[in-house]
Amino acid sequence: MSSLWVTLATKMTKEDNDRLHFQELEALDENRLQAQQLIELYQARIFKAFNKKVKEKVFQKGDLVLVVRRPTVMTNKIKGKF
Repeated sequence: MSSLWVTLATKMTKEDNDRLHFQELEALDENRLQAQQLIELYQARIFKAFNKKVKEKVFQKGDLVLVVRRPTVMTNKIKGKF
């Protein structure tokens, strides 16, 4: 909603001002929809590129596999900053 000063300076009526705001909201919705579509396209492209590098491995019961066990890092969050 424009200020009273802007409304008086441009000689806009309340209906014109409301129509203008409604058009801006519609344009914003269209931009959000377009951004969402671009995100989905990007995610699909990354998913496809990642899956090209993955090799499927099938293990049978009794196969020997290498297990890497890393220690769990626990930080003490109880202390203060100083």
